[in-house]
Amino acid sequence: MDNTYVSTSLNPGFPPPSGFDIIGSCRGFLLLNNIFEYLYIWNPSTNVRKVLPSSPIVASNPHMPGLYGTTLYGFGYDPSKDDYLVVLATHDPALDHSIDFTNICFELFSLRANAWKQFEVTDLPYNVFGGTSFGTLLNWILHWLAYRPDAIVILAFDLVERKFSEVCLPDDFNPEGRFCDLCVLGGFLSLSIAEGDTTEIWVMEKYNEQSSWTKSFALSNNDLPSPSQHFSPIFSTKSGDIVGFNGRARLVKCNANGQLLEHCSYRDDPRGFGGGYV
Repeated sequence: MDNTYVSTSLNPGFPPPSGFDIIGSCRGFLLLNNIFEYLYIWNPSTNVRKVLPSSPIVASNPHMPGLYGTTLYGFGYDPSKDDYLVVLATHDPALDHSIDFTNICFELFSLRANAWKQFEVTDLPYNVFGGTSFGTLLNWILHWLAYRPDAIVILAFDLVERKFSEVCLPDDFNPEGRFCDLCVLGGFLSLSIAEGDTTEIWVMEKYNEQSSWTKSFALSNNDLPSPSQHFSPIFSTKSGDIVGFNGRARLVKCNANGQLLEHCSYRDDPRGFGGGYV
């Protein structure tokens, strides 16, 4: 998500279209996924909406119904061309189960051109981290967690330059046995690390400078509503509070000391199905 600061209320104030999950946002627009069937761009303030045409690669692949072969999503803005872009990486599980970037096809959708374009990527020695991954947008760069043969890294894609690169993680970072997630808090790229009963939030105060990673706060997962193994931050408020979700259909707001302030459900279905608000 690209929001630096937003309202302190946990009530989103609008219902998303039924059956959709929000998987990205940029400058007031939301990218939604209709249960892996198709992608949809929506501005809830103006109600401007658009169903994206099917990706040519996805549409032509009989082994990959809908968007089930998708491993990476991304949504952002290219200020040099005044264009909104969707990045899609697809993988055919029927052909190769390794899910590495040597057998993934990359496509870029231009809202201005209303068309998909495939682009070649070489020398990306990575594996997808945690299955399907949604890009975290900071300025005009998308970020994902990914595996390299020797380490876990942040994979970055510059929407202006149309190039991949790496962004450093905290020194001696080891993801083994942890739940990790990226977000943007207060205009900084941030990392949540859940291990045992605690979730730590780290902030990179100077972009791509490893020494600038600083632990912001730690939150006890036992203090979260309902049994939860982690807290995934989404955005920060003007007062410094952090809003996230606990993985069980609940939005949670904590202060800078990691104390729980507020929580609410964001799905109508008590079983946890249906369209999500975040």
